[in-house]
Amino acid sequence: MKKTTVLFALLFLSVTINKGQTINCGSFCVSDITINNVTHTMNVTIRSLLNSGQVNYPSIMVVNNMGDTIANINQAYYYFAQLPGTTLVHNIPATDTSITGLPYSIYLKDNIYFNGCIFNYPMTCFVGIDEASSLNTSFSIFPDQANNSLNFNLGELNGQSVVINLYDNKGQLVKTVKTDNNLATINTEGFANGIYFANVTFGDIQLKNKFIISH
Repeated sequence: MKKTTVLFALLFLSVTINKGQTINCGSFCVSDITINNVTHTMNVTIRSLLNSGQVNYPSIMVVNNMGDTIANINQAYYYFAQLPGTTLVHNIPATDTSITGLPYSIYLKDNIYFNGCIFNYPMTCFVGIDEASSLNTSFSIFPDQANNSLNFNLGELNGQSVVINLYDNKGQLVKTVKTDNNLATINTEGFANGIYFANVTFGDIQLKNKFIISH
Protein backbone atom coordinates (compact mmCIF):
# COMPACT_ATOMS: atom_id res chain seq x y z
CA MET A 1 0.00 0.00 0.00
CA LYS A 2 1.12 3.52 -0.74
CA LYS A 3 1.42 5.90 2.17
CA THR A 4 -0.57 9.08 1.58
CA THR A 5 1.25 12.06 3.02
CA VAL A 6 0.13 15.47 4.21
CA LEU A 7 1.91 16.88 1.14
CA PHE A 8 -0.36 14.90 -1.18
CA ALA A 9 -3.45 16.20 0.60
CA LEU A 10 -2.20 19.77 0.27
CA LEU A 11 -1.49 19.27 -3.42
CA PHE A 12 -4.93 17.77 -3.97
CA LEU A 13 -6.63 20.64 -2.20
CA SER A 14 -4.57 23.25 -4.02
CA VAL A 15 -5.91 22.24 -7.41
CA THR A 16 -9.47 22.94 -6.26
CA ILE A 17 -8.88 26.67 -6.72
CA ASN A 18 -8.95 26.26 -10.51
CA LYS A 19 -11.92 28.40 -11.56
CA GLY A 20 -12.58 26.77 -14.95
CA GLN A 21 -15.54 24.96 -13.44
CA THR A 22 -16.75 24.86 -9.85
CA ILE A 23 -17.91 21.67 -8.15
CA ASN A 24 -20.53 22.11 -5.44
CA CYS A 25 -19.11 19.54 -3.03
CA GLY A 26 -22.11 19.84 -0.72
CA SER A 27 -24.29 18.40 -3.50
CA PHE A 28 -22.38 15.11 -3.66
CA CYS A 29 -22.61 12.12 -1.37
CA VAL A 30 -20.73 8.83 -0.96
CA SER A 31 -23.71 6.61 -0.24
CA ASP A 32 -22.14 3.14 -0.27
CA ILE A 33 -18.85 1.25 -0.45
CA THR A 34 -18.60 -2.49 -1.06
CA ILE A 35 -15.64 -4.85 -1.58
CA ASN A 36 -15.27 -7.72 -4.06
CA ASN A 37 -12.70 -10.12 -2.60
CA VAL A 38 -12.57 -12.19 -5.80
CA THR A 39 -11.71 -9.37 -8.22
CA HIS A 40 -9.92 -7.23 -5.59
CA THR A 41 -12.03 -4.21 -6.47
CA MET A 42 -14.06 -1.67 -4.53
CA ASN A 43 -17.43 -0.25 -5.55
CA VAL A 44 -17.84 3.37 -4.47
CA THR A 45 -21.30 4.85 -5.09
CA ILE A 46 -21.39 8.61 -5.66
CA ARG A 47 -24.74 10.45 -5.81
CA SER A 48 -25.31 14.05 -6.85
CA LEU A 49 -28.09 16.60 -6.66
CA LEU A 50 -29.35 18.66 -9.60
CA ASN A 51 -27.25 21.67 -8.54
CA SER A 52 -24.02 19.71 -8.21
CA GLY A 53 -22.28 20.80 -11.39
CA GLN A 54 -20.69 18.36 -13.84
CA VAL A 55 -17.57 16.37 -12.94
CA ASN A 56 -15.53 15.51 -16.04
CA TYR A 57 -13.71 12.16 -16.24
CA PRO A 58 -14.25 11.66 -12.49
CA SER A 59 -11.72 9.61 -10.58
CA ILE A 60 -12.19 8.21 -7.07
CA MET A 61 -9.41 7.41 -4.62
CA VAL A 62 -9.89 5.88 -1.17
CA VAL A 63 -7.55 6.43 1.80
CA ASN A 64 -7.96 4.67 5.15
CA ASN A 65 -7.60 6.19 8.62
CA MET A 66 -3.89 5.28 8.69
CA GLY A 67 -3.22 7.44 5.64
CA ASP A 68 -2.75 4.46 3.30
CA THR A 69 -4.20 4.62 -0.20
CA ILE A 70 -6.20 1.40 -0.44
CA ALA A 71 -8.12 1.89 -3.70
CA ASN A 72 -7.25 3.43 -7.08
CA ILE A 73 -3.71 4.54 -6.26
CA ASN A 74 -3.17 5.66 -9.87
CA GLN A 75 -6.42 7.69 -9.91
CA ALA A 76 -7.74 6.00 -13.06
CA TYR A 77 -11.12 7.15 -14.39
CA TYR A 78 -13.76 5.07 -16.17
CA TYR A 79 -16.64 7.47 -16.90
CA PHE A 80 -16.79 10.46 -19.22
CA ALA A 81 -18.72 12.58 -16.73
CA GLN A 82 -20.95 12.60 -13.68
CA LEU A 83 -23.91 14.79 -14.54
CA PRO A 84 -26.05 16.64 -11.99
CA GLY A 85 -28.76 14.50 -10.41
CA THR A 86 -27.15 11.14 -11.27
CA THR A 87 -25.67 8.14 -9.48
CA LEU A 88 -22.38 6.51 -10.51
CA VAL A 89 -20.87 3.30 -9.15
CA HIS A 90 -17.08 3.47 -9.49
CA ASN A 91 -15.53 0.00 -9.65
CA ILE A 92 -11.88 0.65 -8.79
CA PRO A 93 -8.84 -1.56 -8.06
CA ALA A 94 -8.20 -2.09 -4.35
CA THR A 95 -5.20 -3.25 -2.36
CA ASP A 96 -7.16 -3.80 0.85
CA THR A 97 -10.20 -6.04 0.35
CA SER A 98 -11.64 -5.81 3.84
CA ILE A 99 -13.77 -3.04 5.26
CA THR A 100 -11.21 -1.94 7.85
CA GLY A 101 -9.55 1.33 8.63
CA LEU A 102 -12.76 3.35 8.79
CA PRO A 103 -13.43 6.20 8.45
CA TYR A 104 -12.23 6.47 4.85
CA SER A 105 -11.28 9.64 3.04
CA ILE A 106 -12.82 9.66 -0.44
CA TYR A 107 -11.19 11.89 -3.06
CA LEU A 108 -13.41 12.91 -6.00
CA LYS A 109 -11.41 14.61 -8.78
CA ASP A 110 -12.38 16.31 -12.05
CA ASN A 111 -9.67 15.33 -14.53
CA ILE A 112 -10.36 18.20 -16.95
CA TYR A 113 -10.32 21.18 -14.58
CA PHE A 114 -8.32 19.37 -11.86
CA ASN A 115 -10.53 20.39 -9.00
CA GLY A 116 -12.28 18.12 -6.55
CA CYS A 117 -13.79 17.27 -3.19
CA ILE A 118 -12.84 15.21 -0.15
CA PHE A 119 -15.47 13.26 1.82
CA ASN A 120 -15.34 11.26 5.04
CA TYR A 121 -17.10 7.87 4.79
CA PRO A 122 -19.38 6.72 6.40
CA MET A 123 -21.40 9.88 5.86
CA THR A 124 -25.05 10.90 5.96
CA CYS A 125 -26.52 11.51 2.51
CA PHE A 126 -28.91 14.35 1.87
CA VAL A 127 -32.58 13.41 2.05
CA GLY A 128 -33.46 14.15 -1.57
CA ILE A 129 -30.88 11.73 -2.94
CA ASP A 130 -31.78 8.94 -0.53
CA GLU A 131 -35.47 9.22 -1.38
CA ALA A 132 -34.79 9.17 -5.12
CA SER A 133 -32.48 6.17 -4.90
CA SER A 134 -34.67 4.14 -2.57
CA LEU A 135 -36.74 2.90 -5.53
CA ASN A 136 -33.71 1.14 -6.93
CA THR A 137 -31.43 0.18 -4.07
CA SER A 138 -30.60 -3.27 -5.51
CA PHE A 139 -29.51 -2.12 -8.99
CA SER A 140 -26.70 -4.41 -10.09
CA ILE A 141 -25.12 -5.98 -13.17
CA PHE A 142 -23.78 -9.52 -13.26
CA PRO A 143 -21.49 -11.16 -14.08
CA ASP A 144 -18.80 -8.48 -13.83
CA GLN A 145 -17.10 -10.09 -16.84
CA ALA A 146 -19.81 -11.17 -19.28
CA ASN A 147 -19.54 -13.45 -22.28
CA ASN A 148 -22.67 -13.58 -24.43
CA SER A 149 -25.25 -12.27 -21.96
CA LEU A 150 -25.56 -9.65 -19.26
CA ASN A 151 -28.04 -9.71 -16.37
CA PHE A 152 -29.62 -6.70 -14.67
CA ASN A 153 -31.24 -6.66 -11.24
CA LEU A 154 -33.26 -3.43 -11.32
CA GLY A 155 -34.77 -3.57 -7.85
CA GLU A 156 -38.33 -2.49 -7.10
CA LEU A 157 -39.60 -0.63 -10.18
CA ASN A 158 -43.18 -0.16 -8.93
CA GLY A 159 -44.52 -0.64 -12.45
CA GLN A 160 -42.19 1.87 -14.07
CA SER A 161 -40.62 1.25 -17.47
CA VAL A 162 -36.83 1.25 -17.67
CA VAL A 163 -34.54 2.19 -20.55
CA ILE A 164 -31.11 0.51 -20.55
CA ASN A 165 -28.49 2.06 -22.83
CA LEU A 166 -25.15 0.31 -23.31
CA TYR A 167 -22.10 2.32 -24.38
CA ASP A 168 -18.61 1.26 -25.40
CA ASN A 169 -15.48 2.85 -23.94
CA LYS A 170 -15.57 5.54 -26.63
CA GLY A 171 -19.00 6.68 -25.51
CA GLN A 172 -20.79 5.24 -28.55
CA LEU A 173 -24.25 3.76 -28.00
CA VAL A 174 -24.16 0.06 -28.91
CA LYS A 175 -27.55 -1.18 -27.67
CA THR A 176 -30.84 0.04 -26.17
CA VAL A 177 -33.33 -2.15 -24.31
CA LYS A 178 -36.68 -1.16 -22.76
CA THR A 179 -38.23 -3.28 -20.03
CA ASP A 180 -40.69 -3.18 -17.13
CA ASN A 181 -39.25 -6.30 -15.46
CA ASN A 182 -36.97 -5.96 -12.45
CA LEU A 183 -34.80 -8.79 -13.82
CA ALA A 184 -33.55 -8.40 -17.38
CA THR A 185 -31.08 -10.30 -19.56
CA ILE A 186 -29.40 -8.62 -22.54
CA ASN A 187 -27.70 -10.54 -25.34
CA THR A 188 -24.14 -9.26 -25.76
CA GLU A 189 -23.05 -11.78 -28.37
CA GLY A 190 -21.06 -9.98 -31.04
CA PHE A 191 -19.77 -7.27 -28.68
CA ALA A 192 -16.01 -6.78 -28.87
CA ASN A 193 -14.00 -7.50 -25.74
CA GLY A 194 -13.48 -4.48 -23.51
CA ILE A 195 -15.02 -2.11 -20.97
CA TYR A 196 -18.62 -0.96 -21.44
CA PHE A 197 -21.02 1.27 -19.51
CA ALA A 198 -24.69 0.76 -18.70
CA ASN A 199 -26.98 3.75 -18.26
CA VAL A 200 -30.30 2.82 -16.62
CA THR A 201 -33.05 5.46 -16.71
CA PHE A 202 -36.50 5.31 -15.13
CA GLY A 203 -38.58 8.35 -14.32
CA ASP A 204 -36.28 11.17 -13.25
CA ILE A 205 -33.65 8.77 -11.92
CA GLN A 206 -30.52 7.83 -13.83
CA LEU A 207 -28.03 5.20 -12.64
CA LYS A 208 -24.78 4.12 -14.24
CA ASN A 209 -22.37 1.24 -13.85
CA LYS A 210 -19.63 -0.40 -15.87
CA PHE A 211 -19.05 -3.99 -16.99
CA ILE A 212 -16.54 -5.98 -19.02
CA ILE A 213 -17.09 -8.19 -22.07
CA SER A 214 -14.63 -11.07 -22.27
CA HIS A 215 -15.42 -13.84 -24.78
